[in-house]
Parts: sequence; C-alpha cells; structure tokens
Amino acid sequence: MKLFIRRRCRQTRNANSQNWGETKSPTVGVRLVLVTAILALGVGVSGNAQAQSPNANETTTVQAAAPSLGTADAYAVLSASTITNTGPTVLNGDLGLSPGTEVTGFPPGTVNGTQHVTDANASQAQLDLTTAYNTLAGSACDASLFGQNLGGLTLTAGTYCYPSSAQLTGTLTLDAQGNPDAVFIIQVGSSLTTASDSTVTLTNSAQACNVFWQVGSSATLGTATRFEGRVLSLTSITANTGATVGGALLARNGAVTLDNNTITRSQCAAASPPDNPTSPPDNPNAPDNPTSPPDNPNTPDNPTGPPETPNTPDNPNAPPVGDGNPGSPGPTIRTPKLPPPNAQNPQNPPCTAQNFTFRVRTRDASGVKSVKVFLDEKLIKRSSSEDFKVLVKSKQLGEGSHTILVVATNGKGVQSEKSRQFDRCEVPMIRTINTNLKKCVANNFRIAIHSPQGSVNVRVFLDGKMIKSSVKKNFRVLIESKDLASMRHQVKAVSEDDAGTKTVRSRSFTRCDRPALPRFTG
Repeated sequence: MKLFIRRRCRQTRNANSQNWGETKSPTVGVRLVLVTAILALGVGVSGNAQAQSPNANETTTVQAAAPSLGTADAYAVLSASTITNTGPTVLNGDLGLSPGTEVTGFPPGTVNGTQHVTDANASQAQLDLTTAYNTLAGSACDASLFGQNLGGLTLTAGTYCYPSSAQLTGTLTLDAQGNPDAVFIIQVGSSLTTASDSTVTLTNSAQACNVFWQVGSSATLGTATRFEGRVLSLTSITANTGATVGGALLARNGAVTLDNNTITRSQCAAASPPDNPTSPPDNPNAPDNPTSPPDNPNTPDNPTGPPETPNTPDNPNAPPVGDGNPGSPGPTIRTPKLPPPNAQNPQNPPCTAQNFTFRVRTRDASGVKSVKVFLDEKLIKRSSSEDFKVLVKSKQLGEGSHTILVVATNGKGVQSEKSRQFDRCEVPMIRTINTNLKKCVANNFRIAIHSPQGSVNVRVFLDGKMIKSSVKKNFRVLIESKDLASMRHQVKAVSEDDAGTKTVRSRSFTRCDRPALPRFTG
C-alpha cells in the first residue's frame, strides 16, 4: 500500500513538471501578451495601417461591409436645416433639404441634378441617411488611429476609428490592393477637420463610392482640399473655398455650407465584362431566336423605352441656357467688373462700402424680351430695355461676398445668364461733431473716428498729410481749419487689419472766411 502511494506521488509530480515545462513560466506568458498588445497598438506607426488578424504573426486585409444609402445615394448634398452657398459651386448630383426650407446661393451655384426641398423625396433620403449612419457607427473597429494625423498614412480596406476628433494635414492614401470592391470606413467620434490643400488619394482600384466617413459631430474641409468619399455627419458640414469632393456631403441634423466647390456624387464602376464576350451563354437551353423580345421591354437597353432620367439637365428637349457670351444661346450680356472703380476701396480683391450703379447691355437678333437683375437671389431690377443702369445699395449689405445675376430672355424665349461678384467691406466711419460739412467751415472742428472690426491701426490724413495715428477703436481728431486756405479740403481715414488689408473712408469740406456783418443805412 505504501509503495503504491509513493508511485502515485511520483506520477503527480512528473505530470506537474511536464505541464510547467509546456508553459515555461507565468512571466514569459505575460511578456508574450504584452508584445502582442504592442504590435496591435502599433498600427500606422510606419505610415501604413492595416486591420490586424487574430493571429499576431499574420497581417490580413479585412473586408468591411458597405452600408446601403437607399434613396440618399442619389444626392451630392443633403442637409437637415439649411444649405448655403457662395460663388459658382457645381453639384453633380441631387440637392436635398429636409425638414429645413432655406436654400441660398443657387444660382450662382449650379445643380446638375434635381433639387428636393422639403418634399417626400428629401424626407425619405434623411430616413435612409439615418439608417446608413447608424450602420456605420455600429461597425466593429479593426484598428484605432487615436492620436494620429491622417496625413501621411496609407490605409487598406477596413474600419478605422477615432474615439474623438480626427485631423487630415497633407495626403491620406487609400489603397484597395487591386480590389475595386474594397470598402474603407473611418469612424470619427466628434469632429473631422482637414487643413488647406489636403488630399485624399485613391490607389490600386479604390473607388470613392466605397469610402465612408462617419462623423459624430461636424466636418470641415479646408480651403482647396481634394476629398474623396461620402461624409455622413451627425450635425453640420462646411466646405471652404475651392474644396472639391468626389462622393457626397450628407448632414443628418445640421447645415451644409459651400463656397465655390465642386461636389460630384460618386458612382461605383460597373463590373468588367467576361474575358470572352462573344462566347455563348452558359445555359444550353437558352432560346436560339436572336429576335425574341427582351424579358423587360422597358429596360435601359431597349432604345424605344422611356429614358431613366427624363428631367435631368442633359435632356435634349430642355431649352438651352446661354452664358451671355457672343455665339452662345440667348442674348449677349455685357456687365462691368464689380465694384466699379469709383466705389472701390484699396483692398485685394477690391471691396466697397458704398452704394453704386453699374450698366447692363444686352443684344439679340430676335430682340430682348425681358431682363432681370438679382442681388443674392433677390430681384432688384426688371427691364425690357437692352441698355439700362442698376443701383446696388451695398450699404445695406453685410460684410463679405455678394453676387449679381443678370438673366436675359430673347424674343424666342431662350435665356442667357451672367453673374458678377463683389465684396462688401467695413470701412472707418468719420462723424463730425457740431459741424455741418455740407456748408463752408470757418472755425476749427473735431471729427470722431470709429474703426471697423479687426482694425489694428487707423491713420487720419488732411489733404494727404497724416495728422493722427491710433490703435484705438474710437477716437477724436481736431481739424484746425482756421489755418487752411479758402478752398476744398479732404479728410481721409485709412484702417488696416493685422493681415495688412486696408479700407478707406473720406469726407470733404470747404474752408471759407466768415462773412462780414451787413451794414444798415438810413
């Protein structure tokens, strides 16, 4: 019995010894786990990021799933509150707004598609957008890019996530590795921002239609950014001056703001044809009669069927719209550059703070039936004359860029359009104190200077000679007119901001001697 117990004890000790020999030690096991964790966190350190496989020794490309956008797929821009545009923005795709009602800036912006404003189509598109957004937000994260700038990275297919904000400065490369169906999903917890002149580059068969940016708050594309993919933002989207997008800007709850952009709705390329397009079909029982009618006589392949998009601008039956230049459809339109020289301030580009007039001249062989002039989409002049002037009350406008659009219709009903832009700027205000400069002045007087917002220095000149310089926003200047000659004089205030931009305001007055007292006789 004792011998049996000793043998069982030896077997137990040997078994335990063998088990420890297989796992070496707890310390070594912890080290292996730490090394695996460090490798997983090191995604993108070398400038290339890929989703990691469960096996730490093997890197694979994970195929993310593209969500369905439903009816929202047709839109280049979709917003919930407002859509605001400045300049000649071009949308190649539909424009949609729901439940908001305000779309401004079209024209001068162009929509090469259909505008759906607070209608059933836009409402359904918003519902489909919400579904797609939630699908993207629920996608499992394959690799975290926390703390990394997207600029300089090369990403392969997969889902990448930022727990908070994301920044793109420079160039982000999306590499499909030869797979045109590769899907890229970038989840951003809060805001997405791109610096000026940043770029998203698609390589090796990557397609913009398969790139999705799910943004938890707002997205801002910097000036001249070249962006690829569909942006699905919880709140607002802003595309700054000159930014271009191959994809779509889709805002669930906020506004979309545009400024001289080109937004082209992305469409995935059709599947390539088989290697031998002339080979017979695989089905040996297919009918041999080549003249048999197609199963669906209204398919796009049937030349007698109705067009799929009869209301698009490419419809040849739609009346042409000319650009106002000689040789194009519709009347020829001639307008000067704005603002006119007599209303300009020395700024680059020139700006104005004054009301001004400009001349509109139209010509057409069939005669000009009507001409309409719009200021920021509001009709300010209607005329049947071929040559007339228009007053622009720029003093009533806000600071920034404004657009004049002239629409002329000839005797055959063909239209042409021409637009001009100008900048309204704030200039110093010169206010006299207890003095009427419309009358001649014989005594010294004071003027009050009120600087525009952003001014860092204001200089005051009298007949070209500086008499005061100040960094204050508001100050007064004494004009010693008693020492001046009896003639016309000018007071000029020049304001300059920290960027070196100057604005000017001037006032003129006449210096005269005090008239002699009348004599009474008799």
